[in-house]
Amino acid sequence: MSEETFTWPGWTRDVLQQPVPLDKPIQLDEYGIRFVNDNSRSPFYPFKLLEHIFTEQVLSTEIDALELGENVETRALVREVLGSDCSQSKTYIQIFATLKLIGKPHLIKVFVEKQISDQELPISNNGSHYQLSKGRIIIPSIVLSSTALRLFRSEQYNTLVHFFNRRTGDLKGPQELKHAVVLPYYEISPGQASAGHDQVHGIYGSSATVSKILIHPLCHEFDDIFESLKDPDEDMYFALKKFAGFKPEEFKDEVTVLDRYNGTRHPHLVTMVAAFSFNHTNYLIFPWATHDLGMYWQTVRPTPDASDPGLVRWISYQAWMLVDAIRCMHVPEENTNIPENDRIVGRHGDIKSENILWYKSGGEFGKLVIADMGISKTHRWESKTYTRKGETKRTPRYQPPELDFSKGRLGRTFDIWTLGCVFFEFLTWLYKGYAGLEKSKTRMTVPSIRGPESDEYFEWVYVKDRDYYSVRVKQAVTRDINILRKNCSQFVYDFLDIIENELLVVERNDRISALELVIKMEKLHERCNNSREYCVQKAKRKPRAAQKPNLQARTFHESLALVGKDKVPKVRAGSFIPVSTNYNIS
Repeated sequence: MSEETFTWPGWTRDVLQQPVPLDKPIQLDEYGIRFVNDNSRSPFYPFKLLEHIFTEQVLSTEIDALELGENVETRALVREVLGSDCSQSKTYIQIFATLKLIGKPHLIKVFVEKQISDQELPISNNGSHYQLSKGRIIIPSIVLSSTALRLFRSEQYNTLVHFFNRRTGDLKGPQELKHAVVLPYYEISPGQASAGHDQVHGIYGSSATVSKILIHPLCHEFDDIFESLKDPDEDMYFALKKFAGFKPEEFKDEVTVLDRYNGTRHPHLVTMVAAFSFNHTNYLIFPWATHDLGMYWQTVRPTPDASDPGLVRWISYQAWMLVDAIRCMHVPEENTNIPENDRIVGRHGDIKSENILWYKSGGEFGKLVIADMGISKTHRWESKTYTRKGETKRTPRYQPPELDFSKGRLGRTFDIWTLGCVFFEFLTWLYKGYAGLEKSKTRMTVPSIRGPESDEYFEWVYVKDRDYYSVRVKQAVTRDINILRKNCSQFVYDFLDIIENELLVVERNDRISALELVIKMEKLHERCNNSREYCVQKAKRKPRAAQKPNLQARTFHESLALVGKDKVPKVRAGSFIPVSTNYNIS
C-alpha cells in the first residue's frame, strides 16, 4: 500500500511495523488509523488492530500500571479482557481501548465485574436511561459518572469498526448496520479514480451512485476473491454502489439474486462481496474494474492484432466462459432434494458490452466477468417462459425482437440474442478495430418504425405482397457479417455462422440454448488451441448466400411508438410461415 494512500504511522498492507512498547503503557491514539484528505473522521481502531496491539504481555503492563489494588490478580483480569477464559466468547478489548482514549482505563475492572463486554456495545442513551445493545439497562453511577459515560458513548464508536466478512452461511442477505458504526473505507473522488466519473457509471450502471473505494485491509477478508482479477502488485480497490429510495424488500430481492448468481458459482459472474443498509441507504460492494468490455475495446486495445494467436485464443476462451456463465443462470442447479419443477432458473436480461467487466488479471489479456446481475429475472423451472410484467428493463440497441411483438413472451433466449450482438461486435473489433466497430454502429443506425434513427439489430419491414408487417435481422448487420466472412480465419468464419444462424434469430424458439451453445463454443476454443492456422490464418472465403428471412406476420406491441411506420423497408414475402401461437421455450 502506498504511503500516499494512508497516514498510518509505520503501517504496511496489514502488519504493524511500529513496535509496541512492552515496559510502559502505550499512547493508543498514536496507532489510530486515518485516511488522507478526510479530516472529518476521528482516528479509528479496527478489532484486529486492537488484538494486535493488546497482546497478553502488553495488556499485563497496562493493568499493572493502573495499580488496581492487591485484590486484583493481573493475569486473571488480562485473560478476561482478551476472552481467553470465557466460554461465552466475551471480550473487553474495545471497552479497554475506549476507556484509555477517554483517560479512564482503571474502570476496566468495573466493566468486567458488571459483565458489560464488547459484544454489548454500543451503549446508547434512550432519554430516561442508558441501555446496552442487547437490551440491558445500566445505571451510570454504578459504572461511570454521567460525564464520563457521555465521553465513553462518543468515543466507543471509534472502536466499533465494521468488519466485512465473506458472504457465506448466515451472512447471506443484507446487513443492517448500527447508526454510528465506523465504515472503514476511503471513498476516492472521481478525479482520483482511474476511470472518470462518467466511465464509472458506464461500468456499474446508472441506477445508483458508484464510487471507487479502498477498504482498510484489517477490515475485510476478500483477498482471495481478487487473486484471479488483478495483478499481484496492484492495490485492492472496490466499487461501492449506493442506492437511495429502495424499499427494504426490493433491496433484499436484489441481494438474493446477486447471492444466487456470483463468482462462487461461476468465475465469470461478478461477485458481490458485501450488502448492507446504513442510515436509511442501501449499499453493495463489488471488486473494482477499471473498464467494461466496450471501454477495453476503445481505450486498452483500440487496434487489436488479429494475427496474434494469443489474443484470438483469449477471445475464444472468454466467449466460451461467458456463455458458460449464462448457462449457469439458465440451467437449474442439480439438487436432488428439490423437485425439478421447483428448481430456480434465471436470465440476465441486459447483456451488453457495458455489463461485461474487464479485470486486469495476471494474464496478458485479462478476464471478462458478467455484471449487473441485480436486474436478472428468476423463476421456477415449471414456469421458465413468462409474459412481460410492466416495463422490461433492457438496452434498446441489444433488445430482442420479441419485445416489440404483441403478446410476445420473454425467456432465457432473450440472453442468447443479446450474446449474439456482443459476439458480433467482438469479431468486428478484432478485424476492424474500435474505429471499424464505430463505423459498423453508424451503418446500423437507420430510419425505423420508431423514428428517424434506430440502432437495434433487427428491423421492421412491410411485406407489400401480403399486406402485413414483419421483422428481420437488420440488413446492415447481415452485410457486415458477410464482409467479415470474405477474408477471415476459419475460427472467425465458424463463429460468425453460429452468431448468424443460431443467436441472431428472430423467432426466439429457433435460437440455440445456452447448454448447446457451451458445447459449440468449447469446440471452437479447442480447435483454436490445437491449430494456429485455424485460429488466425486468413483466407479468401466465399460469403454465404443471403438467407431469405421467414417473414412471419407480426402484430405490434401496444407500447411501441409507430412514428416511422411508413418509412420501413418494403419487401416481398419470400418463404412465408403462418403466424405461430406456440410460445413454448426451447
